[in-house]
Amino acid sequence: MRGGRQPGWVRLDVVHVFVLRGDPKYPKFELPRRSRREIVQAGPLSNRKSCSLVLMHHGAPTLWLLSLLAATAPLAIEAGCARPMVAEPAAQAAEGAVPPEYVELFGLLESWLQSFEELVEKRPPRGAARPKFGVHLLVADSNRGPLLLRSGEMVGVELTLDRFLDMGVKGISLAIGYPLLVDGFPDASRYLEFYKQVAGAVRKRGMSLAVEQIILFNRSVFSPFDLNFEGLTMADFVAAERQMAQTIIDELSPDYFTIIHEPDTFAVLTGLAEFNEPSAAIAFVTDIAGSLDRRSTLVGAGTGTWSPLAYVEGFAATTVDYIDLHLYWTYPQAIQDAYAMVDIANRHGKRIIIGEAWLYKSNGNGFEGTASLRSWETGFRRDVFSFWAPLDIRFHTALVKFAESTGADYVSPFWTNYYFAYVDYSPETKDQGYARLVREIAPSKVSRAILRKERGILGDHYTRLIATNPQ
Repeated sequence: MRGGRQPGWVRLDVVHVFVLRGDPKYPKFELPRRSRREIVQAGPLSNRKSCSLVLMHHGAPTLWLLSLLAATAPLAIEAGCARPMVAEPAAQAAEGAVPPEYVELFGLLESWLQSFEELVEKRPPRGAARPKFGVHLLVADSNRGPLLLRSGEMVGVELTLDRFLDMGVKGISLAIGYPLLVDGFPDASRYLEFYKQVAGAVRKRGMSLAVEQIILFNRSVFSPFDLNFEGLTMADFVAAERQMAQTIIDELSPDYFTIIHEPDTFAVLTGLAEFNEPSAAIAFVTDIAGSLDRRSTLVGAGTGTWSPLAYVEGFAATTVDYIDLHLYWTYPQAIQDAYAMVDIANRHGKRIIIGEAWLYKSNGNGFEGTASLRSWETGFRRDVFSFWAPLDIRFHTALVKFAESTGADYVSPFWTNYYFAYVDYSPETKDQGYARLVREIAPSKVSRAILRKERGILGDHYTRLIATNPQ
C-alpha cells in the first residue's frame, strides 16, 4: 500500500469480554485460515473495568480492513463499543509492519504456528488441574555475572517480582550456571548470598521457585565471563555439578530443580562432546540424581524438543521426579516429538514441566540449525523487535494449550523482559549488534516500563491467559 497510513493495529474498547471465535454469546465469525493473518484476542486489561478487542494484521488492504470492521461492528455495538481507534503511522510501523527482509521468515513461522495451533486444538486438557504459570527472572540470570553483586541490585529484582505478581504469575524460574556456586569459584559466597535473597523475595510473595542448573555462556556476547574450560573432564564436571546442585537445594530450597536442561547446549558450553550422546547424559543424570539429598525439592532432567527422544527415554528411567521440556522450535516435527516425550514421561510415571519456552525466530537453515553461540546470537537478537508481537501472542496461546493438554505441572516462558517492552525496528536499531541491542537498548526500555508499572501487549496477553486458565 503506497502512501497514507500503513497496516497496523485497530483497537475497540468494549465493556464486556467477548471473543469472535468460540464465544456462545455472539455469532461465530472466522476468516478463511489460509488467508487469515490477524489474531483475535479479548480479555480484561490490567486495572481496568473495560476490555479490548485487538485485531492485528499485516499487509491487509484498506478494503479488507473495512470489511472486517463492518463485520465486527454489530458485535462491538452490542457489547457497548466506546470508540474505534487507529494508531498513528509511527506506532503502526513499530508494531504492525514486517520489514521486507523478515517477510519470508515471518510467513514461515506463521505457517508453523498454524500447525502448532491445529495440533493442540485436537488434544483436550489432561485432567482437571491446570499448570502453574511462571516466568524466568532474567534480571537474576547468572549470565549477568558481576552485575548481580552491585549494591542495590535487589531493588530491581523486587520491583520486577512485583510486576510479575501483578500479572498473576505464580512461579519464578532462575538459571544458575556452572561454575558460579562451585566451591573455590571467585565470589561464590557472594553469588550464593544474592540468590538466597532472591529466593526469599520469591517466597515472600507466595510464589514457587524453580531452578535450572545451566552452564555459563562463557566467552560470548551473552556473558562477561572469560573462563577456561579447556581440559575439563567429565569426572571433574560431574563432581562439581553434584556439589553445586546440593548447595542449591540446601540453601535455596527450590520446588523444582533441573539437573540438565539441554544436553546439546551443555556440550557446546563445556566442550564435553560426550553430552551429544544420550548414554553420557543419562549417566550424568543417574549419578547426580541418585546422590542428592532432595529434601522437599522435586528433581528433574530434560531436553529441548528438537533433541532425540532417546534422551527422555533414558532420563525417565532414572530416579528423577519430572521431565523438563524446552519448547522453542515450532516446526511440526518438533511439536510431534514434544508430545512423544510427554508420552514417554507418562509411561514412566514422571511429571512434566515446561522449563523454558519462546518462539525461536529462525528457519533453521545453515548454521542457524545447529547449537552454537553464533546461531543463538543471530536468533535471540531478533526477539527484541516489536513487529514479532502477533506471532509471540499466538505462540503463548498455543503454549498454554500445549501445557494443559500434557498435564504439565509448571510452564515458564523465557524472554520475559518483552512482557514490558519491545524495541521498535527502525533505521537506528535494525543494524545494532546483540550487545548494544539486547543488553543496553532493550533493558533500558524494560526498566522504564517496570518503574512506571507499564506492560506491553505481550505482557497483557500473558496476564489474560493466566487469568482465564487459573490453576
